[in-house]
Amino acid sequence: MIDPWFDSSLVEGKGWFLQRKKIKKTELTEEEISKVQDIIITAPFEDHLHLKTLKDFPEANIWCSKQVKRILTKKNLNNTILELSFNTQSIGNLKIQALPAGFPYNTTALCLSYFK
Repeated sequence: MIDPWFDSSLVEGKGWFLQRKKIKKTELTEEEISKVQDIIITAPFEDHLHLKTLKDFPEANIWCSKQVKRILTKKNLNNTILELSFNTQSIGNLKIQALPAGFPYNTTALCLSYFK
């Protein structure tokens, strides 16, 4: 799963920058949710890194950037937290490569390339 956010609304900070709402928390079924073993976080922003949702997956491995790993480590999650690499990696049945997101997020966010 990539950048999960399972709340019906999201207000970052005091809401002057980001406010989002959705009718359904997720399109995934309970069965699909129960099969999640790995979560990829692509950016340290709340609409990507939603701590409340991550707490619903205490057994899942979390894959992320070094910056996101520092944030998650301070939050005392019990998950295994692994850094994404610029080399090709296998995560579940996917082969992916993390790439810098580019301006203006070059140092904080990642893009993903996947291979079959």
